[in-house]
Amino acid sequence: MVIPQTVFSEMEKWTRLKMLGPDAFDFAQRMFSRAFNGSDLTPKPSLFLSAEGRVSAFFWAMPETDGLLLFVPSAQADALAALIERYHFAEKFSVVRLSEVGLKVQESRNTGPWIWRGLEFCFGEESNDWTSLRIEAGIPSFPEDYSTETLVFDLGLQDLCDPDKGCYIGQEVVERVRTRGGRGARSLVTLEWDAPVQPHEKVMNTAGEPVGELTRSFVSRGGQFLSLSFLTRGHEAEETFIS
Repeated sequence: MVIPQTVFSEMEKWTRLKMLGPDAFDFAQRMFSRAFNGSDLTPKPSLFLSAEGRVSAFFWAMPETDGLLLFVPSAQADALAALIERYHFAEKFSVVRLSEVGLKVQESRNTGPWIWRGLEFCFGEESNDWTSLRIEAGIPSFPEDYSTETLVFDLGLQDLCDPDKGCYIGQEVVERVRTRGGRGARSLVTLEWDAPVQPHEKVMNTAGEPVGELTRSFVSRGGQFLSLSFLTRGHEAEETFIS
């Protein structure tokens, strides 16, 4: 079996989309999963959800005095631009596509802007392959780990849905699940293995029952083999193996 030493550096390149105009914040408040009121200029990781609570796009949004600057994984840039255009009616703003930038990610114990799940994100000319960091942090990547049909709670990204911001697309589903325990039918988790694994292999418990499936995210680092996997709710703490 071939051991992939480094895979999926797809999130190194990000496309910048600038929402420019006086109504950019109103649109973001109505559509995005995070609160944007125009006075708080803190950058935030955010989601564009479907009405069913499925993740259509993940991105970073940086408020500026004249609008919002979005950093989008290049694999999702066209889809996000199309969504903004589809729901853009009378609001006074335009979307300008800027050049791609790199992303450099490093571990951080601090708190503050550009830090999420113990990682500091730095957009600019430099980039690094942060596959192992995102797998350890449980951060999914499109399309390796999910599709536009995947629910936000299955990916564990409900922390990117502000509970007190008011209505946005998908908000009713998110809040309904929160009132019922705040968990999906499955969970995206990081698993460690003694040997290499293959994408979409079935995960079994010690009783030989199927309890999940690997995604396509896998990394070998210093003798460790890490993968992201979907496990059925209630089986996250069980000992598992590959079928």
